[in-house]
Amino acid sequence: MAVHTPDGSQYGVLERVATGAPLSDTLLSIAKLVEAQGPELVCSILLFDTERRTLRHGAAPSLPPDAIERIDGVVVGLGVGSCGTAAQLGDEVIVEDIATHPYWELYRDIVLPHGLRACWSTPIFSAERELLGTFALYLRESRGPTPVERELVASATHLAAIAILRERSERLLRQSEARARQLARLYSVSSRVNEAIARLREPADLYDVACRIPVEQGLAELAWVGLYDEARDEVVPVARFGRDDGYVDAIRLRLRDAAIGQGPAATALRTGGPAVTNDVATDPDFHYREEALARGLRSCAVFPLHEGDQPVGVLALYGAEAGLFREEEVRVLAALADDISFALGSAASERERQRLVSALGERVKELTLLHRAARVLQPERPVDAALLADLVELVPAAWQFPDLCAARIQWGSLEAKTGAFRETPWQLSARFGQLGAIDVVYLEQPPVAEPEPFLSEERELVRSLGDLLASHFRRAAAEHALRQNEELLRIAGQAARLGAWSLALPGGAITWSEEVCAIHDLPPGTSPTLEELVQFCVPEWRSALLQAVQDAVAGGGGFDRELEIETAQGRRVWVRVMGNPEYDASGRCVRLQGAIQDVSERRQLEAELRQAQKMEAIGQLAGGIAHDFNNLLSVILSYAVLVRDGLAASDPAREDLDEIARASTRAAELTQQLLAFSRKQVLEPQELDLGRVLVHLQKMVVRLIGPNVRLSLRPSPALGLIWADPGQIEQVILNLVVNARDAMNGAGSITLETQNMRVEAGQTREVEPGDYVLLSVTDTGAGMDEHTRARIFEPFFTTKELGKGTGLGLSTVWGIVTQSGGHIVVESEVGQGTTFRIYLRRVDRSAREELVRRESRLPRPATLRGTETILLVEDQDQVRVLAREILERAGYRVLDAQNGGEAFLIAEQHDGCIHLLLTDVVMPRMSGPELALRITAMRPDLRVLYMSGYAEDESIQREGVGADNAFLAKPFTPEKLLGAVRGALGAAGR
Repeated sequence: MAVHTPDGSQYGVLERVATGAPLSDTLLSIAKLVEAQGPELVCSILLFDTERRTLRHGAAPSLPPDAIERIDGVVVGLGVGSCGTAAQLGDEVIVEDIATHPYWELYRDIVLPHGLRACWSTPIFSAERELLGTFALYLRESRGPTPVERELVASATHLAAIAILRERSERLLRQSEARARQLARLYSVSSRVNEAIARLREPADLYDVACRIPVEQGLAELAWVGLYDEARDEVVPVARFGRDDGYVDAIRLRLRDAAIGQGPAATALRTGGPAVTNDVATDPDFHYREEALARGLRSCAVFPLHEGDQPVGVLALYGAEAGLFREEEVRVLAALADDISFALGSAASERERQRLVSALGERVKELTLLHRAARVLQPERPVDAALLADLVELVPAAWQFPDLCAARIQWGSLEAKTGAFRETPWQLSARFGQLGAIDVVYLEQPPVAEPEPFLSEERELVRSLGDLLASHFRRAAAEHALRQNEELLRIAGQAARLGAWSLALPGGAITWSEEVCAIHDLPPGTSPTLEELVQFCVPEWRSALLQAVQDAVAGGGGFDRELEIETAQGRRVWVRVMGNPEYDASGRCVRLQGAIQDVSERRQLEAELRQAQKMEAIGQLAGGIAHDFNNLLSVILSYAVLVRDGLAASDPAREDLDEIARASTRAAELTQQLLAFSRKQVLEPQELDLGRVLVHLQKMVVRLIGPNVRLSLRPSPALGLIWADPGQIEQVILNLVVNARDAMNGAGSITLETQNMRVEAGQTREVEPGDYVLLSVTDTGAGMDEHTRARIFEPFFTTKELGKGTGLGLSTVWGIVTQSGGHIVVESEVGQGTTFRIYLRRVDRSAREELVRRESRLPRPATLRGTETILLVEDQDQVRVLAREILERAGYRVLDAQNGGEAFLIAEQHDGCIHLLLTDVVMPRMSGPELALRITAMRPDLRVLYMSGYAEDESIQREGVGADNAFLAKPFTPEKLLGAVRGALGAAGR
């Protein structure tokens, strides 16, 4: 094949290289120059990408576009066609048949369809053997190159190397020039910002310069400064300059937000060092990427601003091209940020220094006034008008224009002022404490340019003077109160017969209060030694007291002993001696101090209480005996009457039976005496003064609650009267007091209070409108929850452990109060104690007469017979048999049972009507009231008649029975039994 290479062809290519023509044009000229040497030649030049190690398209004027696209970007390696393999081997690769050669196994489908059958490829190297690309010739026939073609390829490869190297040199030169300009801008920015730092002191000016200069010098497209608000967890922009267009205000940067807390600003704040994103488009942590790219911002660098070692803000710079912030930029800008931080700190320090100098000058005047005032405020001086007059004269000299100044000081009703003082428009006032005020005025307008005549330091001065006076006056009041308290404590010690003592060690000298002297019948001011104190003890207690003192000194802790002493006047007195040791740092006891209390009266009261408890036990026994005895008397008396009524009037046995009845009646009277002793007597309501009842019960209550519970009585004067049984009301008070004592576990306080009370309509749901006498019983016990409060008045409900309570105390209180026409309200919270409020009607004549009529209203049936069905329940066999016989003789149908369970089954299984339940109150396993509650739930129309060996109202209330139920007291006669039954059923027979 003939090759024509005009001399001008190669020179033309070299001229293009020399004139700086684009590399793509030059490479295309080389390729066309080679292809012009023969119609069968197809040329391709590929450029080597050193970073990716790929071959990129350079020139291929005759290759089909799809082939160019497939070859562009192939990775260098063995078997990657002719060009990839040549680049990998660094030597020419000649493939004479593309269809069969293994190098083209993955790529032959690229060129074979276009008639290309052979491919020769040669690497393009620089003089230093640096791979620049490959030069390839494709042929349309399968063969190898001729020598001429080899020479042609070598020339083309050489020309391509020259063109590539020239383009690279020019590119590097342009990059160097751009880099030089960039560095010049960088150092210009650093220099100009530092020059501004030397002149500026305000933070806002420094922030503005830090943003404006980088943008004006072309280093950045946008710059902003933000300060971190830790409370809001937000970076707040304070300055900005450049291509903003709302971008800065739109971003929200938070350190603790996982979604946006990994960007450059958050990273710089968190780490305290620079954070750079050199390609915003590819940084996944750049949260506001789309917003930045929309404004042409491609790179970002953020530098922390410090306050000490703590980052407090950021300086953020944005560039228009990727890769803007290289190592040198980051180093210089980080140093610039440090300079700004230092300038901010220096400016703050200078401002603080100037403020302190100014404040120091003002403090001199303030301290002078305060010092002079402190000299006037001597501890021994009382707070009076003379003290205020001395103080107020000091005030004017401390103000700017003392000749125009006047002042006034007030404390409660006291007042002092300088002679010319009057109210003016130029006035400064300050209050101190709850009673004091200081007023400072200018008597005429002072010669100042500002509308405000008083300096901020003068406002502070008047407040400081007020604080000084308030402190002194409070201390004076506290000392006065302390002296009063000491006097009150002395009086309280006398009332409680309680005195304090102190034993100094190792000397053994004792000091004690006057009350200790009084307890020992010694003159006031006496100071005996320990040995003399021990001698007051009766002999059998001396060793115990000495041992307690020795144990405390040896580290055994405090002691509390009760012992008997003989006073200087020979009186025998029981005292309580308490002592607590005080140790120094080495553990040595240096002092014993404590108290002595005369407890003779308490011990006497305890003895009386034990006697009262003994009498109470006897009373309980008497009541039980009376109950059983009444059952026997009921049988004896009733049978005597039944037998007597069955005899003829002339029968001499009637007199014997009458004598038996009279003896039974006398025996019944004896049981009533026993019941009266046990406080189970018949009730007798009358007019009562509730305050007198409390006073009457006071001693009994004190004994009942014990020494660790404090009792407070608060009777109201001019208290109204109530209509009630004294025994009932006393029982209410005692039950509530005992309940309060148990709620406090024997320690706390109980308050009994009375007052007149008028309840208006709608004032409360629990109490009807009207005039009342209110009795309040308040304790400091454990209190109750809502569930307990809802059930406390239920019969047999108790929160006490088994054997400690019957659950009848509060139900008895409720029954007595409601039977007396009153109301009871409970206020209680867990841990807050409990208050019972009992409202008892105040009585006038008409109300009292109505109560008398209600108490005296008794059933008076026309007949004692009937035909109704009666369920009789009595655990005593003789009484049950007797009652059944009396009722059946009177025409009644009787169903009898010996206990509550049996009665309940009868009521459940009986098909007919049961008109009346006649039951004993106290029975084993199930009481009468409990049985009545169960049966009436099943038979709502059932009437109930209770009977008991106890007296009427007391017995019923003790068992929790409502006042509406009828009651029959034992012993009874047939007439009383039939009358009670008829009264319970109704006077007319059913």
